[in-house]
Amino acid sequence: MSKTVKFALAAAISGFVVTGAAAQEDLFGTQSAADEIGDLQEAIEDDADRQTFTFGNEGRTIGTYGSVALRAVHSTSDTSDTTTTVGIGAQYGFYDGTNGSELNLSYAYSSTGDVVDRDTLNAGYDYTRDFNDAFFGYGNLNVKWDRLADEAGENYRDAFVGVGIGYRILNSDDTQLAVKAGPGYRFIEDGLGTQIDEAAYSVEANFFQRFNDTVYLSDDVQLIGSASDVTVVNELALNVSLSDTLSMRTSYTSKFGGADFNALSNNENTLGASIVYNFN
Repeated sequence: MSKTVKFALAAAISGFVVTGAAAQEDLFGTQSAADEIGDLQEAIEDDADRQTFTFGNEGRTIGTYGSVALRAVHSTSDTSDTTTTVGIGAQYGFYDGTNGSELNLSYAYSSTGDVVDRDTLNAGYDYTRDFNDAFFGYGNLNVKWDRLADEAGENYRDAFVGVGIGYRILNSDDTQLAVKAGPGYRFIEDGLGTQIDEAAYSVEANFFQRFNDTVYLSDDVQLIGSASDVTVVNELALNVSLSDTLSMRTSYTSKFGGADFNALSNNENTLGASIVYNFN
């Protein structure tokens, strides 16, 4: 006999997002547990994403926006271990016409029997200021904790703070391309407690192509590097508007990591599909 209990709650400050996601491979295993963890991770990340495409502050609505989502799955069976997955994602942002701020938080936990499979917390803060139609400045802080990291090659804590300048190369209603880059500082603590503090940098490119009033494609590439570690993430997404408030988003995300550029390898891939409702 088996029993599965699922609970999901989503509430919004000024926006509401509902997502359903499917993961194929590990991203950022045993397949059944990995599928549940990947579904949860993708759903929480999508819950934290506003579906308005922006470079810097362009396209943002003046005022506040945000969302919070709570998801949980608990499954028991006579023939297999009890599995539990829990996740929460939250976002809050504000834009006054020139300055924009955004805070994102996500937490994911899963266990199989008495074994904890995942216990991670991600937090990020972004500030953006428009200088003119082409140039913008930014500052960001990103921190990730992995409480299960217990080896030298695993990061228990990885924090990056940086500032930089962005430039919109293409900026029409249908085609947009922007790049941004700047220096930063990185703090890494591995699973054995060894700490590394070092200068770092970030480079990012964002592309957007609208095919018609209902379909657009986006491709985002982000690189964060330092003397001891390089990480590259690419996310390609196709968005289809089903109505004024409902849209479907299909994305493929790849993550590459290594000690340097020569050691980069593709270690995580995720295919996600989500239905999004937004009334910002």
